[in-house]
Amino acid sequence: MEIFRKRTAGIRHSEVAAIEASPSDEPYLPDNLDITVFFGGHTYKNEFPPLKPHLVVTDIFVPELPEWTPEQVDLLSRTTQGDKKARKEFLVLHGEPFPFAVAETRAMLGSNIRVTPIDIPAGDSRADEIAEHFSQRATHSGVLPVVVHSLRKSLDNIIALADKEAQIESYRETLMFQSIGPRLESLIQSDSELSSKDRLSILIQLGTYHTYLYHLLSDLAKADPTVTIKRVFQEQKPIIFNHFDRITRAERAGITLSTEEKRELALRSIGRAGLSLNAIPLVIENKDYSSGRLVLPAADAMVDRFPVEAIRKFQKEIANINIEEGC
Repeated sequence: MEIFRKRTAGIRHSEVAAIEASPSDEPYLPDNLDITVFFGGHTYKNEFPPLKPHLVVTDIFVPELPEWTPEQVDLLSRTTQGDKKARKEFLVLHGEPFPFAVAETRAMLGSNIRVTPIDIPAGDSRADEIAEHFSQRATHSGVLPVVVHSLRKSLDNIIALADKEAQIESYRETLMFQSIGPRLESLIQSDSELSSKDRLSILIQLGTYHTYLYHLLSDLAKADPTVTIKRVFQEQKPIIFNHFDRITRAERAGITLSTEEKRELALRSIGRAGLSLNAIPLVIENKDYSSGRLVLPAADAMVDRFPVEAIRKFQKEIANINIEEGC
């Protein structure tokens, strides 16, 4: 990475050393760490405040940053050193940056924390495939591109999409698990300020979907009495995952769902897309009124109320649109 070093004089040498560290087939954690794994959303501005108290006191920040590039790490490093221009350039790389990223980088500005990603890098052999998958999921209400006229075929297509996503997320988290030890170790050893401290605080920021990674890290921490680890959730428990994610999480957890159970969840995932597009009428019940005021249930609870006929009507409409658009 000689070119990278020449182009990014502002980045700390230790952060360069960290991202150049190769994943380990035998995952490990360096000694004397206090790790906080923060789970929550990372899109909207109101999702950032719960993370902020943990971010401002950490020594090393490990953000969820899929398809990261050396340039992004450079810009984040310079941001933490107080470079306002670098912060703006980092946000420009996002195209239209999420409000969460705007708030997060504002808090990082001049903080002097070190940054190292462990997610899949842009140069990974599967990066383009993974980026395309999540781009489709994000820009087409999730499951709609695979909806066809046959309801059963549509449901089976969604199940296949969920199975693919489970495999992708497993791939990502395996890479994270194998990368965290070498990245942290290289960063600490190459940084005189960090290596002079008796203990270091590490903040890992992840979407709530990635709870499986926490259990892997927790097992490593249990084997090392000098390492502590805790998890913090942005959302209140119990956390209810959407219907599509329930298929993927069951697959990853080794929970066997029957074909009919999977198809029911797939059907409700079509309903969830219909709800997000205001394309299926809400089902209001008497219990939704409190002291004369209407208080609607959470989105997935509302979707569970949708009549199958209403979802099927929406499915047919989407199938016709997909044909017109050549999906």
